[in-house]
Amino acid sequence: MSPGIISGKFQSQTVQFSGSRSWSEHYPYEAASTNIGADALKPEALAAAGFTYEENIYDPESDKFISKEIYDELLKRDPAKIMVAFNNARIEWMPFWLRMPHMTVGSDAMWSGLDWDQPYEKYAGHPRTTGSHARTLRMGRELGIPLIHSLAQLSYWSALHLGDAGVQAMKVHGRLQEGMVADITIFNP
Repeated sequence: MSPGIISGKFQSQTVQFSGSRSWSEHYPYEAASTNIGADALKPEALAAAGFTYEENIYDPESDKFISKEIYDELLKRDPAKIMVAFNNARIEWMPFWLRMPHMTVGSDAMWSGLDWDQPYEKYAGHPRTTGSHARTLRMGRELGIPLIHSLAQLSYWSALHLGDAGVQAMKVHGRLQEGMVADITIFNP
């Protein structure tokens, strides 16, 4: 386990054990998305992170990684264009995140390029739009994580923490109990 993961684990536990409200979310992918005009995609930011355009910055519409020249061109033409940035270190971190109590699962649900009438396999956008929960369940199964833990990451802990933070509607969501509001998904694990 890398020093960053160990450090983050102890920092998170220290904050929780001190009585502070603290929780985190993870995305079950090694990629993130942002617009091409974001500071994180500027040449100096990529270099500082040890990334390159050719290996880490992907254009879902053209279905390929870009060069610095294409970055410059796209930035001028469409500074709000959505890009995908890959960080392969997240692959190492994922088993830790999937096992961490009170960690929740995020999804950008970015609908760029999605047409309800097009076949699913034609979608050329970020996979987190449609696959975060299914991927979390699959990875949890593959890692031997109890199904109830994965389901809590997908529903209960988000509702619990938001309810504890004062969002009244969330105090009755995320659990199957009498008197609660349940959004039920039935699936065959």
